[in-house]
Amino acid sequence: YGKEKVDMFELGAKTSWYGSVPGRLNVAAYYNDFSGQQLQLGVTCVDPDSPIPPEEQPPLCQTTTIINANSTELYGFEADLQIEPFEGFKLEAAYSYNKTKIKDIPFVDLGPSFLVRQIEEGGPIPLAVPHAFNATASWTLPFDESVGDVTLSGTIVHRSSFRAVSDATPGSNIGVLPKVTFGNANLTWKNIGQGPVDAVLYVTNITNEKMFTHINDQSTRGFVSYSVDEQRQYGIRVKYRFGGLAD
Repeated sequence: YGKEKVDMFELGAKTSWYGSVPGRLNVAAYYNDFSGQQLQLGVTCVDPDSPIPPEEQPPLCQTTTIINANSTELYGFEADLQIEPFEGFKLEAAYSYNKTKIKDIPFVDLGPSFLVRQIEEGGPIPLAVPHAFNATASWTLPFDESVGDVTLSGTIVHRSSFRAVSDATPGSNIGVLPKVTFGNANLTWKNIGQGPVDAVLYVTNITNEKMFTHINDQSTRGFVSYSVDEQRQYGIRVKYRFGGLAD
C-alpha cells in the first residue's frame, strides 16, 4: 500500500468570560479531504476447490490487509462548554459531530484462495463515531479548609451507533455497534485533614449497561462475537504524596 495524502481545513474559536457566571466556550469545525487513505480489510483463507461456497467455509486462516482508498472525506465540528453558576459548582459539556464518506475505493481481489471483506463505497469510514456527548456536574462542598477539598461529581456519556466492520452479509448491518449511554460518579477528597493523602470513591457504568467495543461478524458461518466493554465497577483509590509532593 502507498502513502496517504490529506488536505485539512479547520476554523475555530476559544472564548471565556467572567462575572456572576464565569465560563468558557470552545468551538471548531473541520474538513479533511483524503486521497490514498489507508484502510484495513479482513481476509479469510479458503479452499478454492471445495464445493462449499467460500463465504460459508470454515476459515483455514484469518488475517488482514491494508489498501489505499482512492478518495474519502471527513468533516464535522466539536464544542465544549464550562460554566460556574455559583462558587464551587461547575457544569461541563462536550459534543462532537463526525461525518465520513468513502467516495471511491477499489475492489480488492487476492485470488481464489482468499475471501476479502470489502468496504462499501458510499458508506462511512469504519470506527468513525458520528455523535458523541458527555456532561459533568461537580460540586466542591463548602467545608472548612482544615478538612480538605471534598468534591462530588457525576458524568453522563453518550455515543451514537457506528459502523465497526463491514457486514459479512451486505445490507445486514451486523457490523454496526449500537448506541450507548452510561453514567459515572465520584466522591473525591483531596488533602485529607490538610495531610498528603487523597482518596476517591468511584462507581463507573452506574446502570450496568451492556456495551461493546468491537465485533467479529462471521454470520455467514453461523456466529457473531463481540468484545465486551467494562461492566459496573466501584471502589476506592488512595494516593499518598511523598517528600516535596506532600506540600
